[in-house]
Amino acid sequence: MNLKSSDRAQPRKSQTSTDKGAGYCVIYSFQREKLLRNSDRVEGKRPLATAFALVPLMFLAACASSPSTRSGALTSYEGLAPSNNTSTKSQIRVNREAILAANTVRIAPTRFENGVGSELSDADRQLVVNRVDRALCKDLSKRLDVVGPSGPADLSVQATITHLGITNRLAAAGSVAVSFVSVIPMVTPRVPFGLGSLTVEAEALNPAGKQEAAMVWSRGAQYVSVMGSTTVSEVSDAYQLASVFGENFGELLTTGETPFERRSPMKLPKFGGKKKDVDCEAYGRGSGVMGFVAENFGAPPGWTDKGAQKAADPNGADEDGVRP
Repeated sequence: MNLKSSDRAQPRKSQTSTDKGAGYCVIYSFQREKLLRNSDRVEGKRPLATAFALVPLMFLAACASSPSTRSGALTSYEGLAPSNNTSTKSQIRVNREAILAANTVRIAPTRFENGVGSELSDADRQLVVNRVDRALCKDLSKRLDVVGPSGPADLSVQATITHLGITNRLAAAGSVAVSFVSVIPMVTPRVPFGLGSLTVEAEALNPAGKQEAAMVWSRGAQYVSVMGSTTVSEVSDAYQLASVFGENFGELLTTGETPFERRSPMKLPKFGGKKKDVDCEAYGRGSGVMGFVAENFGAPPGWTDKGAQKAADPNGADEDGVRP
C-alpha cells in the first residue's frame, strides 16, 4: 500500500494516545448537530414530528471509545499510517508484494500485554484470546495455508491485546431487557454506560523476522447494537470485538489492502459449515445456533463457547496468554 509521507504516523513519546476514539465520535457529533437543526425546523409545527426528530439523538449522542496504543508489542512502529472508518480507529502498514507472495502462515497464540485484563477470570481471558485466534485462522485460511506451531511458514502472525474495557454487567442486563421490547428486529439501543472496548496490536513477520504488515486496531462497542447481542458478562463486548479485529487483520493479510476504505455489506450470522483449514480446528468451533439463541437471552459467551481444542504455546506465554 503506497502511503504519502505526510500521512505517515509520527513517533510519539507516550505509549497511549490521548485521542480516545475521537475520530468517529466527531462524525456522530456532526450528525447530532444536523439532527438538531432539522428538529428546529419542525419545532412549533407538529410536536409529534419534533419528538421523532429528536429520537435519533439518543442513539448518536454517545459512542464508546478505545485508546490507540504503542505498547512496544510490535517489532517496529515505523511507517504506520491512519486508516479508519466510522467505528474503528487503526494505524496500518503493509508490504503488499511480500504479503501477496506468501503461501503459508503460522498463528502464534494471541497474548495480553502485561497487566491488561488482570481483573478478569482466567476463563474470560482465554475466551477473548481464542476468539481472536479463531477469527484470524478463519480469514487467513481463505487464501493461505495455516501451518502448525512448529511448521515453517512464509508469515508468522502475532496479536497482542493492549487494552480491554470491561462491560458493565448491570448495564448489559438492562440492554438485554431493552432488546425484548425493541421495535426494530435485530437493532437494539444499549444502556449508555459501561460499554466495553478493545485495542489490539498485531504484526506479520517473514522468516527472517522482518515486519511485512502491522496494525494497531481500536474499537469500542456501539451504542446501538445491530445484528449483535449483548450478554451479561464482563467480556461481552471484548468477545465480539475480538472477532471483528480478527476479520480486519485477516483481510489485510489476504488482500494486502486496508479493510476500512470500502463499505462491506452487512453480514448475517452463519452456523455450521466446515473450516477451510484443519489447523483451525485447534481453536474450536463457534457456538452455533445454540450460542446465537443463548446470547439473545443475555447468556455469557462462556456458556456455549467451549474454547480451544488444545493449547499450543510455542512462544512461551503462560496459560492466560500473557507474554513473559
